[in-house]
Amino acid sequence: MSSTRSSKRAALRRDLELFEVWFKHTGMHNAGDELLINNSTRLYSIGQIQSAVGCQTLTHIFLSREMLPKIDELAPQLSHLRLFFFTSRQVSSPHFSRISRLKNLQVLHMSCNSLQHSGLPPDMFYTMKSLREVDVSACNLSTLPESLFHLESLVRLNASFNNFLMAELPDLFSSLVSLKELLLQNCSLKTLPPSAGKIPNLEMLILSENWLMTKQLLEVVCSISSLKKIILQNCRLKKLPVGSDSSA
Repeated sequence: MSSTRSSKRAALRRDLELFEVWFKHTGMHNAGDELLINNSTRLYSIGQIQSAVGCQTLTHIFLSREMLPKIDELAPQLSHLRLFFFTSRQVSSPHFSRISRLKNLQVLHMSCNSLQHSGLPPDMFYTMKSLREVDVSACNLSTLPESLFHLESLVRLNASFNNFLMAELPDLFSSLVSLKELLLQNCSLKTLPPSAGKIPNLEMLILSENWLMTKQLLEVVCSISSLKKIILQNCRLKKLPVGSDSSA
């Protein structure tokens, strides 16, 4: 009897606690991934989300300010996840662990979150082999976890507006064999790891508002044969890389 009462109390708490969220499931009209960014959130309880989804499968979730508990169990087939206005307290190690279990996740947006105290766990991305887009811009990061460089399907990486001045980025960029777009704007960068010049399919490189050294930058950029566009605004360079569509 006591276990039954405990289960009922837990269910009641679950239905009373509200989360600011927007979601999309397989039974909804496919209006494109832009909804993940542009749609407004509403307050839902876990029970209300489950009722709305029914027998369908959750594929997209946009969370604002509060992490859904057991997100990996609620949406094991999730392909798109956006976290907005979070802090280190709200996105803690257990939450990162649950995000890591979303093995079907293709798009992860974590921009504009305050993660300076905990950062990203070094092993966070090892199990997330399906990721093709990661946005960790403006997260107060001082480096990038090595596990990120094991994402062979990653096409777009945005790590702009972080402070990489005091720590070198891992020299593992050449492992990102599918990467086409790399955004590192305003990251307090003075140099790029040599492996950045060996990204085999990189087409766009954004390095605006960094204090890059001209000679080292030239060596890296000129070795990327696939590069189509490089943006170097406000980098105070004395010489521009040649052979690319560059903006400075």
